[in-house]
Amino acid sequence: MIAVIAAVLLQSPAQEPKREDVLRKVDAAKVDAAIRSGCEWLLGEYEAGKLAPFEREGVKHKYEDLLLLVLAYAGHDRADARFQKILRTVVEHPPERTYDTSCAAMALVKVDKAKYQWRVAQCAQFVVDNQLPDGQWGYGVPTKVDHIRPWDPPPAKAGSTTSLKPYAVVKKGGGRADEQGDKSNSQFAAMGLRAAHDAEIRLPADTIRRGADAWEKSQNKDGGWSYRPKDGPASYGSMTAGGMSSLAIYDFLSGSAARLDPRCERARRWVAENWVVDANPKGTMGNRYYWLYAVERAGTLFGTELMGAHEWYPEGAGHILAQQRGDKSWDQDVSKTAFAILFLRRVTDDYRPPVATGKK
Repeated sequence: MIAVIAAVLLQSPAQEPKREDVLRKVDAAKVDAAIRSGCEWLLGEYEAGKLAPFEREGVKHKYEDLLLLVLAYAGHDRADARFQKILRTVVEHPPERTYDTSCAAMALVKVDKAKYQWRVAQCAQFVVDNQLPDGQWGYGVPTKVDHIRPWDPPPAKAGSTTSLKPYAVVKKGGGRADEQGDKSNSQFAAMGLRAAHDAEIRLPADTIRRGADAWEKSQNKDGGWSYRPKDGPASYGSMTAGGMSSLAIYDFLSGSAARLDPRCERARRWVAENWVVDANPKGTMGNRYYWLYAVERAGTLFGTELMGAHEWYPEGAGHILAQQRGDKSWDQDVSKTAFAILFLRRVTDDYRPPVATGKK
């Protein structure tokens, strides 16, 4: 462990390209155009009624939370009647599933974390209550969050732009006893907790500790993760990048830094050694866009533009831009199009750690 930490601390700033220099390698105008047109395709599908809830492993999920997340970060016109309709659906629909709820928390923090802090607190309560005994998350089941009522935020203080009410989430449940956790739901749960923290919602320390422990205990010797042990122990891309980003979140919530975490460094090494942009490396589940969105989170939260010798953003963006279809979707698939846009927009930049300068 000491050797790994020393290697991280001794990494020269010259070895790590600056974010601004990396961004200049990608045509910003093309990125913006791809995002705008991709959002319009998504909204077209929404207006055509093609975003009916989808089912996986017998559990239904809705698309509106993911769609709001994409639109909010894409900078879509919030006065657009379609945006407002999706926003109302997300705000009025109680938390029911881990994926949806975590996306809702992230989206509402971006839209207005003061106005919707009460709903973000409900999302956090759902996530906390649905943590399983082993520290992971599955799809989740609805829990009672009605005790967190809407409120009118207090007047903003002079010079401030938000008015947030202190709220502490209290653990009330322990997840469904017969549910099995997985790394996909678990990484989204971590993202939801990070969003709640950004809305100044206090989270149980035990939830954070057990969430991190679950990733540590299930990390393979090669530094990666699988979806579930029963689905095979082999590591693959989206779960490994998701594990790296989740541990980075728990490091932050615990007052530490991902760059000092040997677990993250091992995962980063796996990603570097198995790097591709046109597939989910070594994976039989998930798709390339889900994988690349996980890489975006992992690289940003770790505070690096590199996965080994690879500048993950220019390489990923170049591939994604080349794959956009004539109808402006990615594979005519809602989730793939959403994840492609989230990567291109670098949505996790809002949470990137400060740049180390060596100055105190």
